[in-house]
Amino acid sequence: GEYTITCDLPRAKVSALIGKSGDHIKSVRRLTNTQVHFDETGGPRSEQQTMIIRGPLISVYRAHALMMRRYHEDEIEMQAHAARPNVGQLQEQLAELQKQLEVARGGGGKSSGGKGKHRR
Repeated sequence: GEYTITCDLPRAKVSALIGKSGDHIKSVRRLTNTQVHFDETGGPRSEQQTMIIRGPLISVYRAHALMMRRYHEDEIEMQAHAARPNVGQLQEQLAELQKQLEVARGGGGKSSGGKGKHRR
């Protein structure tokens, strides 16, 4: 018999699940011998789309697992990208902190001219 799983997903994730030129969804269809497609949930302005997977029971679950794995891989990639530091900004912060440290040590960026105590 044929079985169907439906799953509402954020519209922003659908392109990652389909893959470049449809590569991922085609691969899942081929590997699992299922029909996988996306429908509009609440119209074109909705934030959600419905993934529909149809086929033999075990194949439907396998296809769903493959699609959800891709969903989570994309989520991890997005988090890793968002967590990447802005190197230029960090270098500016470091330079500013070094200036502050110099001022706090009493150097102010200028030579002390031999006055004061010298530590060795």
